[in-house]
Amino acid sequence: MASQSEIDKAMVYLRRGDCNSFKKLPYQILLEILENKDVALAAINANCTLHKEYIPMDSFDAYGGTFEYITVFEKLSDKMKADKNIVLAAVNKNGMALEFASPELKNDTEVALAAVNQNSSALKFVSPKLKSDRVVVLAAVNKNGLLLKFASSELKADKVVILAAVTKNGMSLEFASVELKADKDVVSAAVTQNGMSLEFASVELKADNDIVSAAVTQNGMALEFASVELKADNDIVSAAVTQNGMALEFVSVELKADKDVVSAAVTQNGMSLEFASIELLADKDVVLAAVSQNGMVFQYLSDELKAEKDVVLAAVSQNCKVFQYVSDEFKGNPEVALAALTQGTQGEYELIHSSNELKKKILILSEIEGSEIEENINKFKQNYFVNINKQKFIDSLKTLVNSQGPSMKLSGGYKSFKIKKNKTKKSKGKKSKKKSKKKSKTMNKRFRDNR
Repeated sequence: MASQSEIDKAMVYLRRGDCNSFKKLPYQILLEILENKDVALAAINANCTLHKEYIPMDSFDAYGGTFEYITVFEKLSDKMKADKNIVLAAVNKNGMALEFASPELKNDTEVALAAVNQNSSALKFVSPKLKSDRVVVLAAVNKNGLLLKFASSELKADKVVILAAVTKNGMSLEFASVELKADKDVVSAAVTQNGMSLEFASVELKADNDIVSAAVTQNGMALEFASVELKADNDIVSAAVTQNGMALEFVSVELKADKDVVSAAVTQNGMSLEFASIELLADKDVVLAAVSQNGMVFQYLSDELKAEKDVVLAAVSQNCKVFQYVSDEFKGNPEVALAALTQGTQGEYELIHSSNELKKKILILSEIEGSEIEENINKFKQNYFVNINKQKFIDSLKTLVNSQGPSMKLSGGYKSFKIKKNKTKKSKGKKSKKKSKKKSKTMNKRFRDNR
């Protein structure tokens, strides 16, 4: 038994909230001291924890668990865990402490209410009798509807309790009685809060226009659980794909071939084009709407549509990364490159995938100082470009587009594309060439060092 001096020492620590000094006391002494009610209450009120204890995942796994701090209440004797004042103090600090209370106090309404009010999940530790207590269960489901799972069968058939639960979380409809899953008021409240709860409604209500409409308006993907007839209903389907284009997956075969329905879907989510009919996959208007919403759809298009310039422009204008998927012809088109570069955030990424001819022309026009054209082309190939100046590149591309037209096709290398400043640099003689070579070596050295 702990001495009075040891108890006094522990109380000094606890009164000043010094849990660290308290738990450094010898462990056996700690357990003896905690048999004193005043010490136990003071330790609980100070939120003290004890040593870390290894908690295995299961009885067969000694290495897959975790170390957790043990609360003071967990280590109290059975006698202390049956003391109402101590248990109330514990659950008021942490409702989940109810797990370690005596069976008698788990059956005490005052203790149970204190626990679920502090932490609604404590409902799973109340006695079977109190899981049938409407007041206790309502206190829990009003905070977390999914805790209906722990209510008694009688309360899962109680409309007041179920309405409280589904209003908080529609998915708690899963735990309602069969009768209430067929109750229109209950199901309406559930799908209004979470459309996906339609999954748990009765077969009859899955075919109810009002219920399904409310569900798909909240979450278009709830169309998956609607009746076959309503998956072919134009109004229901339109509401679903407008909320979430990917709901097109669950639409009837006939409506997957409806241009208005599919257009609404791809406008909300371009990737829903995957579920359109074969005919609409080749429809240019639909495809333009899809790539305008999500440019990455471009990589899944037919070769014929990938050859359409306005489709390419719409795609790269929405997402610069699409530039890597366009044909070689468009990788050499300054208008397409300009659209990608303008939409992009970094600059070098978009130009890495352009044709070498276009890169050379851009570099010449951009007048990149201190490096040679071929050196920069190599850096482009390695997805690395140190002298990037996005605005210069944009201006250079605009010059190309304005001077030669957006439909231009590039031919020949950069030598055939000369500007005045380039000519001047080439006519400076041997001395100038030696300096250029020396500078090039220096730049190559810097580039290697940087890498």
